[in-house]
Amino acid sequence: MKLRYKLKKTIANSSIKISKLNVIIIELEKNKTVITKLKSKNTEFRDRVIKLPMEVHSKKLLKDILHITQNKEIDDCLL
Repeated sequence: MKLRYKLKKTIANSSIKISKLNVIIIELEKNKTVITKLKSKNTEFRDRVIKLPMEVHSKKLLKDILHITQNKEIDDCLL
C-alpha cells in the first residue's frame, strides 16, 4: 500500500510540474512572438532613421538649387 501511495503522489507531483512547465512554455512562445514583432519594428525604424539624413541632405540641396536659380532669375532681370 505504501508503495502505491508513494507512486500516486509522485505521479501527481510530476503532473503538477509538467503543467507548470507547459504554462512557462506558452509564456515563452508569446514572448518570442512579441520579440519578433519588436525586431521587425526596430528594423523599420532603423531604416527610416538611416534614410533621414539623406532626405535632409537632398532637401537642403534642392533648396540651395532653388535659391541659386531664383538669384539667377533676379540677376537676369537686373541686366
